[in-house]
Amino acid sequence: LGSPLAQTGLRDGKEIVIGHLSHGEAGVALEHLVYMIKETGIAISEKTRNQLREAASVMRMKVSI
Repeated sequence: LGSPLAQTGLRDGKEIVIGHLSHGEAGVALEHLVYMIKETGIAISEKTRNQLREAASVMRMKVSI
């Protein structure tokens, strides 16, 4: 409680992302990951940032991260 992750959509973010992936919705899963990062201000490495950008590129998506 009190954490930036303690809100709906973030607290259960792992399950949400896995649910989208299990239904073949990789783009929606990626969008949710980006939302979680932006909403909470979680620090991610440049390597992880580049991997997310690459995933978006492969799916022909535009993400700002």
